[in-house]
Amino acid sequence: MKQGIAHKPGPKKSLRLAAAGVAALAVPLFFGLAKAQSQAVFDVASIKLNTTVNTPGWTRFEPAGVNIQRAGLLSVIATAYRIPAALISWDERADGRMREVLAARYDIVAKAEHEVPRDQLLSMLQALMADRFRLALHRESKTQPVYKLVVAKSGPKLKLSQGTQARDPGCAPPKCMVFRDTNMWDFAAALGSRMGRPVVDLTELNGTYDFTLRLDILEGLSADDPELKNTIGNSDWSSSSIFTDLERQLGLRLVSDKAPVEGLVIDHVERPSAN
Repeated sequence: MKQGIAHKPGPKKSLRLAAAGVAALAVPLFFGLAKAQSQAVFDVASIKLNTTVNTPGWTRFEPAGVNIQRAGLLSVIATAYRIPAALISWDERADGRMREVLAARYDIVAKAEHEVPRDQLLSMLQALMADRFRLALHRESKTQPVYKLVVAKSGPKLKLSQGTQARDPGCAPPKCMVFRDTNMWDFAAALGSRMGRPVVDLTELNGTYDFTLRLDILEGLSADDPELKNTIGNSDWSSSSIFTDLERQLGLRLVSDKAPVEGLVIDHVERPSAN
């Protein structure tokens, strides 16, 4: 199923997931496209190619703009459209340069004249990529296995964010992951990148939170332990302790199911135009 996407973002399309054992009952899947606000655009924007190697990138939303450093374009698209990068595809036979453009890393700093809501910043970021990268894409939906992220019966064990970005000195990846000022959609996307299938946020928790998630199966293993090395190199954590860790530490659960999942297909993208 295809539906074109204009350069200006359209309204978010809600997906539906059939509840177990009741075919007629469905609940919404929320990692669709970002909800459009106005047709506003950033007042100033700078996009620069970043050739730094082996340095992690980051994205920071500010009250009146975004500050993205050393981020791959595919990652920026995933952020702007609130969809896991694994659900974004393109036809490399049609344009062999797409992979190169999408893999390149950029510094993107864009600001508005006044404070705007996060959802509107996402819409403005979409418009910026359409303008500067000539990004054109469309939606496609197919049913596939997913994990639903839900609140456990014991209730959530999460603390609302204090707005700080302090590191956890006791957390050493990949044995644990630190999340700061993180909403549940972003957390679900992070889990999905290591679970071998999309993770859908159905928690209905709307705040942002500070927390650390530790993988108990890795605790006590030395750096040269084969089990640790295997888990580091394995993108699928579905056979690890992640399910019990989530419930015990965060009061959240992962439930296996199938659902119509909406992805994005990139039709065209170019190197960015000059600033």
